[in-house]
Order: sequence, then structure tokens, then C-alpha cells
Amino acid sequence: MEDLNIEYQWLFYLNKVGLMQSDMPPQQIKETKRAFVAGLSQSFVLLIEGKLQDENSLDTFNKSIQEFWIKELNS
Repeated sequence: MEDLNIEYQWLFYLNKVGLMQSDMPPQQIKETKRAFVAGLSQSFVLLIEGKLQDENSLDTFNKSIQEFWIKELNS
């Protein structure tokens, strides 16, 4: 399952936010990737702990993520 590979998701993420590794200095790549994997890790922890098990929790989490990106796009 390629889509469960972190490298695949990393490249998908970069494409989604309009970044290219070739345009980034090594330190930016390193720190951006760390932040990306930390976000994945936290989501995984929430899932494992059962905090994202029901539809209401998923909807709340999704809404929070959407609100963050809306604010980011408007800032």
C-alpha cells in the first residue's frame, strides 16, 4: 500500500501545499518534514487512543483542521 508510506505522503503533502524539495534548502526540508511527520504522529496517537473513533470526533477534528487552513490562507 503505497499510500501508507510516509515518503509517499510527504511528497503528496508538498505537492498539496505547493512546495518542491528542489526549491528548499536542506535545513528547511529537514524541519518541514519533521513538522509533517510530527503531525502525522499526533493524528495516529489520537486514533490509537480512540479519540477519533466516532463520526462526531472525526467531524470535529476535520472542522478544526479546515478552520486552521482557512485562517492561514487569509493571513
